[in-house]
Amino acid sequence: MYSLIAASYLNFYFECYVSVSRAVYNIDDMEKSILTKSFLDLRSKLHRIALRFLHNDEDAQDAMSDTFEKLWSKGKIESDQEARYKLIHALRNTCIDHLRKHHTISIESVKAEADREYELQTENMEVYEALLLKGLSTRQIEIYNLITHGCLEYEEVATQLDMKVEAVRMNMSRIRKQIRQNIKTMEL
Repeated sequence: MYSLIAASYLNFYFECYVSVSRAVYNIDDMEKSILTKSFLDLRSKLHRIALRFLHNDEDAQDAMSDTFEKLWSKGKIESDQEARYKLIHALRNTCIDHLRKHHTISIESVKAEADREYELQTENMEVYEALLLKGLSTRQIEIYNLITHGCLEYEEVATQLDMKVEAVRMNMSRIRKQIRQNIKTMEL
């Protein structure tokens, strides 16, 4: 319910802002309509980006409105893609400026947090793959890695491991069967 209220608040706020700004500044309507349309299309994504940086809903909304105001006053946006690009990058820079201004988080810690998140994701993938390959022989794991990660064909794997192509196919069939069983036991 809070997100519906926040979304309607944002929608109302920016519609009012756009109409007042048009009346006050007398700017080229074509460029501004592209920016406004892009902003309204991306507002939920922009809000998530700002929240990820600022960790506060009010600050995120302020950063979004500051970004929109800066781009609105500059003008000279010719395409929807350019408007989207500028909105996202200007919002990112606005959030970083806010963090620097309030000395809440250093930029290095933001980058370090993103790096840690990526490491956890890849670490989780490795753990998950290890669980899937549980119960396979070392030869089967080698065949699996060559075919899935090495992107080799059955014939190339057979040549490399000095096996028959049919033996490689049979091993891959057994590997898939074992992986399916491992997935079923993981779901229970």
